[in-house]
Amino acid sequence: MLKLFEDHAVTSQKHKTYKFWKAGNHAIELYSEKFVWEKINYIHKNPVKVGWVKNPEDWCYSSASNYQEMESILEVERLPQRLIAFS
Repeated sequence: MLKLFEDHAVTSQKHKTYKFWKAGNHAIELYSEKFVWEKINYIHKNPVKVGWVKNPEDWCYSSASNYQEMESILEVERLPQRLIAFS
């Protein structure tokens, strides 16, 4: 993965050695409970989508395991249960 981050830094004037994040920062308003859950689920599914894990809760740096009431290395304040219905 370091090679990939190095390759992306080559095309960047701002980054000398590694570039990890995508360019751009686009803040969005979380305007509804449903929209919040769409974003949380999107984040949880990213490691699955790229093939790093089979299930969202298997990614050790994800809050997905917290929502499954599994052991986690992260301390997360979960959203109220009523919002989970939107997942």
